[in-house]
Amino acid sequence: MFFFRKKSSCKKKNTILKYRNRKLKYNGELNEKREPNGFGTLYYKNGKIKYQGYFKNGKKNGYGKSFWIYGKKIFQGYWEEDKKKKYIEITKSGNQFIGYEVKEMDRWTGYGEYYWKDIGVRLKGYWEWDHKKQYYLCSNKYYTCIFNPKNERCDGVVSLYWDNGDFYEGEVKNNEYQGVGEYRWNDGDFYIGKWKNGVREGEGLYEFKNRDVYNGEWKKDRMNGYGHFFTEEGDSIYGEWKDDIYQEPNEKKNWFYTFLFS
Repeated sequence: MFFFRKKSSCKKKNTILKYRNRKLKYNGELNEKREPNGFGTLYYKNGKIKYQGYFKNGKKNGYGKSFWIYGKKIFQGYWEEDKKKKYIEITKSGNQFIGYEVKEMDRWTGYGEYYWKDIGVRLKGYWEWDHKKQYYLCSNKYYTCIFNPKNERCDGVVSLYWDNGDFYEGEVKNNEYQGVGEYRWNDGDFYIGKWKNGVREGEGLYEFKNRDVYNGEWKKDRMNGYGHFFTEEGDSIYGEWKDDIYQEPNEKKNWFYTFLFS
């Protein structure tokens, strides 16, 4: 089902003619020069739709949808003088690329964002196509990452935005947090430190929304190992943690704790 069709003041309607290179057929509204003008549809030779939307004086102008001949990609957005100005490409998996600049036709170029629809995450930046290596580079002032359009995964340093307000900036590998990065939750919690296979692993600092802070070791996404815990009131405690629970010190086992706090 295609988008709602608005009214047009064109005189001639539902006229079928060959379009430009004669490899396409046009069915829609025309102006007095018999140029596509208003709402219309372009068809491939096999009868499949190439473009459906609005024209002005023979050129795509306004909102429309463009379809690849094999149906793998769909562009929908705004055209001006046959050039895409703002568009949305829907990939085969149902994810989207939203582009705000078009410097190279049929490629993601300029500023835009890739949207993983199933998990509600956006990768924002300036996009450039590497013809030789057949992947995209997405970058901004602080980072650059590689995006593979075949599996829709990225490697490098990224900024990711969740629909619920969460935010991650840091290193990723094959779409998983890997290396150093910071994650901010929409409720005010914050973590900066090391990641491995998508979870917190190694040294890291976690600040709770009530301003309490844990700075220490992590394993399997939990406080595991030795670390310092500070409260907003100024109290602090150092020691061993296991699965987010503080372990009472053993003098024989933890002589360093006794030395510090006795």
